[in-house]
Amino acid sequence: MNVNYLVDQSDVSRPVRHFNHNAFPIQIKGVSLLDGAINYLAERAERYHLSQDDIRNLAIQLEGKYSTEKPSFRLEAQKEIMETVSLVFVQTCFGLPVWESGIAVYIDKKKNRILSSVSSAYDKLEIEPVRCGI
Repeated sequence: MNVNYLVDQSDVSRPVRHFNHNAFPIQIKGVSLLDGAINYLAERAERYHLSQDDIRNLAIQLEGKYSTEKPSFRLEAQKEIMETVSLVFVQTCFGLPVWESGIAVYIDKKKNRILSSVSSAYDKLEIEPVRCGI
């Protein structure tokens, strides 16, 4: 049995994990697919609990090197399967990827339309230092 739930758009305190636009795909706003995905996420930043810093960092490729940077997002991959492009933005902490945590945007590249997006990102990341004794 399929059950559909409507999202109360006024309640932004609860993050959304998935937007499905297959019935009404969203036209890309931007020069490239990456620009379009970033603009799309910027418009939904409040729903996905993304800060302005997160949005600015989306275009930066993941390096996977330790840094003192606070939690953010980086472009991990752009994958193409037939007419669909997946842009994957991994959540990072100290410049390192957080295991299975991020946001993906799926685009119909032939029609330049966004089909859906999904998030497995943590709303808040808090890391406590660990002391190592030898």
